[in-house]
Amino acid sequence: DEQLHTQQLNLANDSVGSLRIRISHRALLESVAQSQKTLFALLASVLLGAFLALGVVLDATVRRPVNRLMTAARELAEGRFDAHLPPGGKDEIGTLVNTFAAMRDQVQATQQSLRQLNEHLEQRVQEELAKNREKDHMLIQQSRLAAMGEMVHNIAHQWRQPLNALSLLVRNIKDDYDFQALTPEVMDRSVADAQRLLGRMSTTIDDFRDFFRPEKEMTQFDVSHAVEEAVFIMQGTLKSHGIELVEKLAPGVEAEGFPSQFAQAVLNILANAKEEILARKVAAGRIEIELQRQGETILLRVSDNAGGIAPEILPKIFDPYFTTKDKGSGIGLYMAKTIIEHNMNGSISAANLGDGACFTLTVPVRQPKKN
Repeated sequence: DEQLHTQQLNLANDSVGSLRIRISHRALLESVAQSQKTLFALLASVLLGAFLALGVVLDATVRRPVNRLMTAARELAEGRFDAHLPPGGKDEIGTLVNTFAAMRDQVQATQQSLRQLNEHLEQRVQEELAKNREKDHMLIQQSRLAAMGEMVHNIAHQWRQPLNALSLLVRNIKDDYDFQALTPEVMDRSVADAQRLLGRMSTTIDDFRDFFRPEKEMTQFDVSHAVEEAVFIMQGTLKSHGIELVEKLAPGVEAEGFPSQFAQAVLNILANAKEEILARKVAAGRIEIELQRQGETILLRVSDNAGGIAPEILPKIFDPYFTTKDKGSGIGLYMAKTIIEHNMNGSISAANLGDGACFTLTVPVRQPKKN
């Protein structure tokens, strides 16, 4: 901190003494050190102030806009398009805000377009469903009308024998009256016989009427009983044409669905088999019905000996209005498919087997529960 300087003093080449100078730097160093401390303190204050100012600027220009953008993004994800956005600008944050605003507007416009499209699409779907329901209703009505024609034919067949018996009974009453043999006992017996015959005819009408009664809800029903109802409709015309009907129905087989519709489907298949046998003039026509349960599925097979279905038309036989008959409507097998697959959640198929065709119907024992 101190320096000592010595200088000799000479006079006429004679030494007269020496000069000593002591220089101390302590005060200067202390002054410089104090100045450095002051400078560092000032620099630190300036830097701190700059950082604080930068923080305020960043908070106003970056953090707050970014937080608003994050809030707006969450609200946009929730479908709220009125979220408040920070003002845009030409800097990076402003560009981001402008881009987000454009994206929001585009999403809003797209969502509006999708909403309108969905509304129109829903309307169109409802219209198409209504048209399909009307179409199915018309097909069902046509199928039922065709079946009712078959029913009338079979009622006539079922009534032929009772009417013959009634005719004979009336002639007997007339003969007894002519020969004075009509006693009260004979009259009572004849009236009782006539009432029994008329009751049988009335029961026949009730049976056919119940077959065509519409159903609104699914029920648990005896499948063999539904098959027998279809057989009852067809047995008269089958017998009159000499077509043998073989039934192999397992007892106690039940399913959940529409028994009358199921019987209608079986009736349509039986009628189709009968028409094929007659069209091909099979000498000893034969139809076989086999019913069994396999696990949770009911299996019904209806086979005939009419020679089978041509391979080129086999994939088309369940199409609406498809027929190979001159006077056919082409709705019988289509309605059978609609009933089994759409109304009862089952399946129906056809294949050539042996000397004829075999139709296989499957329906579940219990219908799946709707959520």
